[in-house]
Amino acid sequence: DYILDTIPSAHPLEPYISLLKLNGQLVMLGVVPSPLQFVTSTLILGKYDLVLPNIWHMLFSCHL
Repeated sequence: DYILDTIPSAHPLEPYISLLKLNGQLVMLGVVPSPLQFVTSTLILGKYDLVLPNIWHMLFSCHL
């Protein structure tokens, strides 16, 4: 299963991650102006994926 997150502002990700089934995906479509902050162990231990579309890669490379 997956959750499409289209919120274009900073918000906690943990409530959404907790709703995912095993091997679920949280797909981030909303572009937030600040870096994402979340507990990484939640993703690793729960075997979830955080999916960031190519727009994220372009935005991060612009800041390097």
